[in-house]
Amino acid sequence: MRGIMLCDGQLAENVDDATLQAQMARHYAGFKGKPPLCLCTDIHVRMYIAKFGERYLLKRWPGSGHEHAVVCDRYEAPPEASGLGKLMGSAIREDMLTGDIELKLGFPLKKQPRTAITADSVEAQGQESDLNESAAGSTSKVSLRAVLHYLWDQAELTHWKPGMKNKRNWWVVQSRLLDAAARMTTKGLRLQKRLYIPEPFKPEAKDQIRLRRRGFFQSVASQKAARELLMFLFEVKEISPSPYGYKLVAKNVPDDNFYLTADLYKLLRKRFATELEMFERADGQCHLVALGTISVKPSGIVNIEEMTLMATTGDWIPVADQQEAVVVDYSVTTGRQFIKPLKYNMGAGRALAAMLYTDTPGQPTALYIVKPDDSDVLIEARRELQDAGRSLSVEWHVSDDPIPTLVIDAIPSARFERDMAKA
Repeated sequence: MRGIMLCDGQLAENVDDATLQAQMARHYAGFKGKPPLCLCTDIHVRMYIAKFGERYLLKRWPGSGHEHAVVCDRYEAPPEASGLGKLMGSAIREDMLTGDIELKLGFPLKKQPRTAITADSVEAQGQESDLNESAAGSTSKVSLRAVLHYLWDQAELTHWKPGMKNKRNWWVVQSRLLDAAARMTTKGLRLQKRLYIPEPFKPEAKDQIRLRRRGFFQSVASQKAARELLMFLFEVKEISPSPYGYKLVAKNVPDDNFYLTADLYKLLRKRFATELEMFERADGQCHLVALGTISVKPSGIVNIEEMTLMATTGDWIPVADQQEAVVVDYSVTTGRQFIKPLKYNMGAGRALAAMLYTDTPGQPTALYIVKPDDSDVLIEARRELQDAGRSLSVEWHVSDDPIPTLVIDAIPSARFERDMAKA
């Protein structure tokens, strides 16, 4: 990365925060119609400056992240490399003056009376046999899964560099997610005001933590049939039977439970069988992340209304199944740099790379997992994506090689080539 050129000719590079804020303030006041430029490539990629509270933020121009050099901190995967591209500009809109991001939710934040649990109570994963009519597959609204994926992307928890090993814990994850949520709104309300993400638990501060949490929950507590809902995002510790049906215990929340009905739990087991099996068999090497909506009774009982689940590796990198987990873990172990593409609202018949390596010379390299039971529709969609993509691509055929080491080792690494040149 070679810095940012502002429109008054100044370079926003290697300066302290106060100087950078002053430079961006002058640009914001005097050059709103002229974007600053990132000098990471010869084409000089457009950026923009937004004002968030009293601070100025230098942000990627919407849809231009893939135009940055792969080695630039501002590089993002091209729109077709994940499910995000279909949602930008419609379900997800970015205000280029404030930097705010508006989300059009495909699920309610107000509880309505209902007589039975339906498939809508569990987030759709877009299976061809799916019965629900939520936002899965839509481009005009974001599903629960899409919100979770967008938060993970915006917090850059899908990005990995070798120096991050053993440096991601819940404190880092929670802090990044809160920063990402602070820039998002829905129907004029800041998402952060409705989203509960547990703070890291400290035994010596447990009373204060519990008071803050319960105060947040009580802000929507009501006996009314139609009442306001909160959103939650946390790591699942366990789900077990209770007199209320089932109770969910969240990590970092040892003194409160979240309740769900037996019918809702049954739907969870069906819809998220892969994620739950990975979590239950992983012996602590897999995190199970949940995002959903909750209602709160005046008594303090917290009921889960809707829910989606996402499995991650021990380094908090999302994975859809065990094959992806193998690819991610081996890539981390061998010191690769990459972005993990996510599906958002995409259904099961849509092709998506399992990995986008950003340490390859010149341009990124996408890795696709080819399984024996892939449908003809998926095979054709993958071929079209590879033909139209803005990256190189390789395939791991699971039936030919149960471990992808040879495929990944064959992908060139610019870092490795630089190290060899120095030797």
